[in-house]
Amino acid sequence: DDDFLVMMSGNACGNMDVRLPELPHNGHWRLVFDTAKETSHKDDKHYQKGDVYSIAPHSVVVFTNQRPEQRENQNIRPTVNLKLGGR
Repeated sequence: DDDFLVMMSGNACGNMDVRLPELPHNGHWRLVFDTAKETSHKDDKHYQKGDVYSIAPHSVVVFTNQRPEQRENQNIRPTVNLKLGGR
């Protein structure tokens, strides 16, 4: 399974800067969504441990990190043989 980081802000006074934590393995954080941004917003930036992300008031932010074993298996596609029709 991938690693996920979920952050929520109930702060009404302004943005809250959060330092991203270290991962238990090599890799980077990738932003999945931020409710303060437009849904069409695409963020391809790779965030590293210690990077600061600014969370808007009353928003939810989700980051993910694909574990190394998931990255290695990503290019493996199972072979499926389908036999259509009669016997």
